[in-house]
Amino acid sequence: APGVGSIWDTTAIEARVDPGQEQSKLGTSLSKSLPLGEQYSLTLQNGLKVIQQGYVPVPGIVAHHQRNYQAEQSAKLSIADTGTSLVAGQSMSSTEDKWLRKIGAEQKLFGGVTINGSIGETALGTSTKSLSAGFKTSW
Repeated sequence: APGVGSIWDTTAIEARVDPGQEQSKLGTSLSKSLPLGEQYSLTLQNGLKVIQQGYVPVPGIVAHHQRNYQAEQSAKLSIADTGTSLVAGQSMSSTEDKWLRKIGAEQKLFGGVTINGSIGETALGTSTKSLSAGFKTSW
């Protein structure tokens, strides 16, 4: 969806219900892109999700729900000529009490093929690494 004037460019809203897992999600993100000359652009993004996990009621026991809140912030520097993007961000969940940082890179290759790599931290203080490749097309 469109943003609000000069404050942000785009708005995304996501709603999911999974009856099999008795889980529902509601999230939103706001982003703002800023051109930095002809070759570079910077995209700032903030997001918030609410995840509600329900439990099947057992006769004689009242059903209860558990909610988890997640916040994410990121900055992405894109280099137009090379198809390279560098990302730095952080996320926090209501189940953890600290911001978890993450950095990464994305390289667009050819015909919708991309490679992504990232390294971040977990709530236990260890690092987490990811390397993936993907293909995306529209028709």
